[in-house]
Amino acid sequence: MKKQSPEEKYRAMTETPVKRLILTLSVPTIISNLISTLYNAADTFFVGQISTSASAAVGVALSLQAVIQAIGFFFGQGSGNNMSRQLGAHEEKQQRNLHRQDSSLHYSSQQLLQCLA
Repeated sequence: MKKQSPEEKYRAMTETPVKRLILTLSVPTIISNLISTLYNAADTFFVGQISTSASAAVGVALSLQAVIQAIGFFFGQGSGNNMSRQLGAHEEKQQRNLHRQDSSLHYSSQQLLQCLA
């Protein structure tokens, strides 16, 4: 895949029809979530054959995974909105700063979760 310049990305995001843009941007996320769900279902099935307590452990792990994903979505969607606005205004320096802040907050929150777990 050819690497696009910032100007090419801006043009693609502003000139592509909305319906097509939503479909092309959402398909990788949908596939990723589908694979994760299928993996968890298979995991639950096979672990459930071992014992009831093993099945309960998988249930707890899936809940923890959902919390971790929710925190990631919190930072990703919030900062993504602000970064999109900055890119639309051609404020690339401000967008890079927002990206650094989001990455730092996301990493810090994951480290805190690991310490608590």
